[in-house]
Amino acid sequence: MRTPGDYVVAAHNTNVVISWNVLRAAAELGINRIAQASSVNVIPLVWTERKDFEYFPLDEDHPCRPDEPYGLSKVICELQADTIVRRYPSMRVASLRLSWSLPRRADALRDDPERRKNDLWGYVQEDSAADAFLLAVTDESGRWSGHERFFITAPDTASEVPSLELWERYWKDVPIKEGNDLSGHKGFFDCSKAERLLGWVHSNPE
Repeated sequence: MRTPGDYVVAAHNTNVVISWNVLRAAAELGINRIAQASSVNVIPLVWTERKDFEYFPLDEDHPCRPDEPYGLSKVICELQADTIVRRYPSMRVASLRLSWSLPRRADALRDDPERRKNDLWGYVQEDSAADAFLLAVTDESGRWSGHERFFITAPDTASEVPSLELWERYWKDVPIKEGNDLSGHKGFFDCSKAERLLGWVHSNPE
């Protein structure tokens, strides 16, 4: 459930219960390759009242401290994947932390960049997101096992404003991680782990 319309019950419970049911059923049926939809909102973004960024670009090592039920539900889904692979070591689970999934970059653009500051102007083209799911369940390179988390976002922002200007305007108190930069329209998410382990690269932005 992508949007927490019911802040108290539905968003959290639906995500958590369905994810566990799928993981457990797969384990009992001997299905050993699973890709589940997580979210960039495991790190407090859109629906939080308190932003908690330690550095940019965000990667899988960044702490997850959600204060709302949607992000919490996705953290729990990832913990459930940790649990299932401990019990069933032959299973391999990828939790794909998707950004806003849309057909085209143009669909994510807004005239006022402040409208999208809370999700860091992120997006992912739907065909590229689908590629990530396919790679997660078909890859036999042996580069990973067990449960892994992956950010799946476009390498650029959905904004015509340069990324450094966005950072200076809205997030200048958040440090840029050493060895990284926000030149041009580079995105605020680091997807290098997905490229390294899955061989996933976002299709050329429009």
